[in-house]
Amino acid sequence: MFKARNIPYRTVIYEPFTPARAANVAAPGHALFSEQGTSVWEADVVQFLGRYLLTTVPDQEGVGAGQQRPQ
Repeated sequence: MFKARNIPYRTVIYEPFTPARAANVAAPGHALFSEQGTSVWEADVVQFLGRYLLTTVPDQEGVGAGQQRPQ
């Protein structure tokens, strides 16, 4: 669907996750999205946010401070 509409996308399938501490969830693999799993997906989230949310940050005079939207 995305390819047909020429929309950029990225699919990530993570390796099976086993939490170090017992998780109080029905499926322990879901603990991937708890604080125990952040090291697995943190870089992907930061990259996503940087790509789609980064905008120019104005300085006190309203002029861009050097941060620009990635191409």
